[in-house]
Amino acid sequence: MKALFVLSLTFFRVYFNQFLTSSFLLGIFICFFAIFQPDFNKPCFTTLYSSSCYDCMRYYSIEEMTTWERFYRANFINSLSGFKPVSLVSTINSDGIPNLALFSNIIHLGSDPALIGIVNRPREASPHTLGNIESNGLFTINHVHNSFVEAAHQTSAKYAYDVNEYDEVGLTAEYKQNFSVPYVKESLVQYGLELVEIIPIKANNTFLIIGKLKQVFIDETTVSHDGFINIQRSGSLASLGMDAYYETIPLKRFKYAKVGVPAPELSF
Repeated sequence: MKALFVLSLTFFRVYFNQFLTSSFLLGIFICFFAIFQPDFNKPCFTTLYSSSCYDCMRYYSIEEMTTWERFYRANFINSLSGFKPVSLVSTINSDGIPNLALFSNIIHLGSDPALIGIVNRPREASPHTLGNIESNGLFTINHVHNSFVEAAHQTSAKYAYDVNEYDEVGLTAEYKQNFSVPYVKESLVQYGLELVEIIPIKANNTFLIIGKLKQVFIDETTVSHDGFINIQRSGSLASLGMDAYYETIPLKRFKYAKVGVPAPELSF
């Protein structure tokens, strides 16, 4: 009888302690919700990527967009095309003064011949890069990294024609391999191009500048056995809109897709 009483008392103590612990935790949760009052109706990262988000999509007409304030509309539309590469385009004017300009409209046009294009704004809004390339036919493209993103962004300011933007923003002009236009020394992915042609885009007075690849400087360890460049290993950034910068994380690589055959994954 005494043993049964001791056993009962032991069970009572165990369950009573568990009850106290549960009550304590419940009290913490109640206090948290009372103080912070979280709103579960607000979108978060998990809800943004859920399938139910399709029910939340709103229709925007171009007629509505044209009524928006100018900079709001520009931010909205510039962000719409998604993440883009961001690089510093380096040129040199007829007086030998180097120029830097931040570009995100950089386009791969072909591998053989190796052609890369950049879209330049209307001449009256951004004349220096376009004029310098027309003058000497050469330019370099240099990836932007977190270590100098502030300086890179500053190059988008409208400096005068005779200002050395390398000096103004604190970056280093590096001349090498007999290329008359400098590279950004701080960049870990650099390539030089020679002008092929400039195509005016009549719809908005911009210009597609097409360059032929002449030389590349890159850390050899970022290049895979199949020639794929693991850009994320160099810390190259991506951009969104006119003023946002992002680091990248690799997700997946796939082999060339064929009809009716699931494409196997490739390693990075």
